[in-house]
Amino acid sequence: MSLLARMTRNLALAIPVAMLLGLIYGLIAPTDWLRLLIVPLTLLMVYPMMVTLRLGSLFEGGDGKAQL
Repeated sequence: MSLLARMTRNLALAIPVAMLLGLIYGLIAPTDWLRLLIVPLTLLMVYPMMVTLRLGSLFEGGDGKAQL
């Protein structure tokens, strides 16, 4: 079984472990080089949501409170 399949199956454990490893790395290692990755990785996270967004649906009538 691949690593990705095991992580997906055990997601409730994989997320806290990854966060803890990131915290430990940030405490003991130099992290200045990570500043270069903030914008590209943020775009990589947001891009799939932007692709499925229908611009026409933003201008249709509907619940104004939800859109605000």
